[in-house]
Amino acid sequence: MLAGLDVRPRRMRANLDASGGLLLAEAVAARLAPALGRAAAHDLVRRAAARPDFRAALLAEADLRAHLSESDVDAALDPAGWLGSAGQLIDRALDLHREATRGPAATTGPDREATSGPAATAGPDREAQR
Repeated sequence: MLAGLDVRPRRMRANLDASGGLLLAEAVAARLAPALGRAAAHDLVRRAAARPDFRAALLAEADLRAHLSESDVDAALDPAGWLGSAGQLIDRALDLHREATRGPAATTGPDREATSGPAATAGPDREAQR
């Protein structure tokens, strides 16, 4: 499925930067939530997102500046530092793939007996018939 994938990191970064940081609004809200509460943090970020320069609007918010420095905001707006739920989503996809591709071979192993296939019916009597 990924054989033809052409990864272009500079193009990816340009696409991320084109939003002016809006794609990372969740990261800013997550950093603010412990201090302001989840709802207040999301309201503050939503107000800032409605303005033309998201970063500048965030830094103009006194409630934000009381808890986050300019470098904290810049760190929150850096896509390299925010993966969100990516790890959980990848684990879930891998688990689903394993479940979908599990076959008779997956039911055998050093600690398990075969539950289907030739090995399941093999035994002294079956071996003698071969």
